[in-house]
Amino acid sequence: MSERKGVSDGYHTSKYDNPSAKLWSVYLSEARKYDKALAHNWKGDMDAILIFAGLFSASVTAFIIEGYRNLSPDPNVPSLALLAQISRQLAMVTNTSTPLMEPIPKISTSAEFSPTTLAVVYNILWFLSLSFSLVCALSATMVEQWTRSYLHSSDRRPAPQDSARINAYLFQGIEKYGMSAVVEAIPTLLHISLFLFFAGLVVFLFPVNATLGSIVLTMFVICCGLYFLITFLPIYYLDCPYRTPGSFICWRILQILGLLQYEDADGIVKPLTGSMSDAQDLAATEVTLQRHERDLKAMSWAIKALREDSELEPFIEVIPNVASGADYSSKRLLLRLLHHQDVNIRLDYRIPQLLATCNSGVLDAALSQKRAVTCLTAIWSITMISMPNEINLVSDSARSILRFSEDTLGMLYTFQVELPTVREYIASTATVVARGLLDMHMNRIKAFQHKLIGLIHARETMSTTGSEISSASMCESKCTQCTPRQQIIHSLRRQLETLKLYLIKRQKMTIAMPYVIMETIAQHHTRLINMLGDSSNHLDMYLLHDVLNSLQVFEVSLNQAGFSLALEYIQNILSSSSLPYEAFNTVRRAVFKIDCNLQIDHSSQSLLVEYLDEIVERERTCESRKVPLNIIDRVLGMTRALNDPICVNKAKGIINRLSRITPRDAAMKALTRLDAELEMGDDAPLELFTFHLYTDVRIAK
Repeated sequence: MSERKGVSDGYHTSKYDNPSAKLWSVYLSEARKYDKALAHNWKGDMDAILIFAGLFSASVTAFIIEGYRNLSPDPNVPSLALLAQISRQLAMVTNTSTPLMEPIPKISTSAEFSPTTLAVVYNILWFLSLSFSLVCALSATMVEQWTRSYLHSSDRRPAPQDSARINAYLFQGIEKYGMSAVVEAIPTLLHISLFLFFAGLVVFLFPVNATLGSIVLTMFVICCGLYFLITFLPIYYLDCPYRTPGSFICWRILQILGLLQYEDADGIVKPLTGSMSDAQDLAATEVTLQRHERDLKAMSWAIKALREDSELEPFIEVIPNVASGADYSSKRLLLRLLHHQDVNIRLDYRIPQLLATCNSGVLDAALSQKRAVTCLTAIWSITMISMPNEINLVSDSARSILRFSEDTLGMLYTFQVELPTVREYIASTATVVARGLLDMHMNRIKAFQHKLIGLIHARETMSTTGSEISSASMCESKCTQCTPRQQIIHSLRRQLETLKLYLIKRQKMTIAMPYVIMETIAQHHTRLINMLGDSSNHLDMYLLHDVLNSLQVFEVSLNQAGFSLALEYIQNILSSSSLPYEAFNTVRRAVFKIDCNLQIDHSSQSLLVEYLDEIVERERTCESRKVPLNIIDRVLGMTRALNDPICVNKAKGIINRLSRITPRDAAMKALTRLDAELEMGDDAPLELFTFHLYTDVRIAK
């Protein structure tokens, strides 16, 4: 009985117990995937070559059988000549009127035969064609055999470390001896065989029929031209799918001559190194405007193909990772997909539509909650993407950079009631969406102011003196009563007052209503500024003054709205049993663009002090519901908006108490700012008692 495999060949099973086995298993797993893919590609190519080479060789053989006859004398020619001579002699014998006998023609022999030049040429071409075809078939067969041997040799040892080392040894041999180049060269043999056959066919047909030979020659020349075209085309156009084996040879020659260059993203011309595949990879992945357009086209096709909600959900699920990553191009792609012209592609429509399916009653509770969380985190992440040079001071395009509209806020408010299990996600998402709407309106105000400055400068160059402009505009303004312009101004003032009352009543800032009012105000401003721009000779100074004043009032209201939004989110943090989703980043986003130099109403300042007091009290007494320190730092930063002496004194006492519990740099900076605020304003001696109380103890409410 034969010995067991692994013993007879000297392989010892004790080597199995190697600590590095798992380490090499990782390499072996990846190597086997690569080897199988490589072998599959080679086998597919060689199988196709074998089939074509076999059929082509049979066809060439048929032509050779017909053509090689012209290389030797026809054995029937002497017999025919002899019969013809006998026939003539018999005719002369029977015909007595012939006075003389005709000379007997000389019968040619095989030694005197000489084939024509054309016959020699096309036979040479055809025999060469057959030879190249057979060599190609033999090479393809050998490649398949080598591939099988390589795969078998890599897997013949059971120990991972041994199999991995054998695999690496053999693979390095493949690279060392250029087996890939050999495999790529095999189709070249078949191409040469085809060209030789066509050339021989042309030479063969011309003596038979010049017209037929000319037609075949024309077709042959056209095919050669196309062949050379597709040989050089992928060298200069790397995305071209057409290529021949000669393309790689020409690529290498041009590379050696230094004729292959490319221009990088910085405009620097560099030589192309590496193979044609490396150059393709570089052209496909280098950050260029063309790559951005390709990415958009490819991803648009992918999203449009995701027709089912279950197919779209995995795509939406990866958006937070993309948005939080460092790849600028991917973030830019997300924002372009957000406002795509095709409604089946644009994410600001597809994501809310997917979110709407969560309360349709079709999904069970677990799947509904998972999908809702996926959509909410995607909306939050997209809204939080920060891109440089995104703000464009053109009021008409202000909404073009808006991530999600007022409709999204309305949907989120509805879901807050219908899906209470995801309330923490809804609170954070609604806050950043609302902050995005406020930022849009702030950018509009800057655009309006920029446009008004341009109008003033333009009109100054067209007028003689500023006093003439002012007097003319005043006269005209006094003469216009109850015009559409006046109606817009009255409506604008009413809307500003409505927004102010809404903020005073401290109603929710994460619903659509206040932002609808803001949009109406912005539209009124747009119409009034357009009227100013339509004035042909002068500016209406009364109208200009009204617009500037209303813009200032609107800016203060927007800043107040942002402060109220931040307070509302802080209240959510304090009232929630668990911390909302991405609470710190949401707070940071909510307070980032608050202008503390603009006036904040007294009730908001008092509420901030109250929330700060509760945060410090939790820090002192409650271990389980403490507010994270980074959020506390952001709340301390909001104290820059305090200018009411009572609130300032209370805040100082609270912060002093916090400093004794947890010393913070943010607390020291806040105290410094508050001291400076008190020095700038009037002293409030009656509140010193309150200050000392807040320094030591929290007053019960």
